[in-house]
Amino acid sequence: MVVNAPGGGRKVIQSPPATARQQTDGQTSGPGPAQTQGQAQAPPQGQVGAQPQPTTPQAPLQPAGATPIAVVGVQAGESLEPPSPLDMLSPKIAQVPPQLAARVVTLMNKRQEVSAVRLLCDELRIGILDAQKTARSLVGR
Repeated sequence: MVVNAPGGGRKVIQSPPATARQQTDGQTSGPGPAQTQGQAQAPPQGQVGAQPQPTTPQAPLQPAGATPIAVVGVQAGESLEPPSPLDMLSPKIAQVPPQLAARVVTLMNKRQEVSAVRLLCDELRIGILDAQKTARSLVGR
């Protein structure tokens, strides 16, 4: 915007950039206080006694063509919270097919726990501590 400056010269004045909220709402008319959702607008200056107009809440902004995010695969009663670190670190008992369980029990009865644990690790692709807990649970220890 060009205005006349004191002393007869001309001066270029730039209007302040629109805020992010004004750009997304399409409001680019001059500076002013940003409004939040649901907040009534103040009457324009010069209109005494004008009633404020309520605004309607707007939907959250999403990129064009974006698909809404939905939680998939959560059963009723399941928590979305991650497990605690202690739950993740403690060994778990794995599901063992009957033929493999029989081989592990045989090894455990022969006092070959290391072989039984290695067998479980190799066959089920589980860690050593999980395999040890599984092997011991099969023989009741």
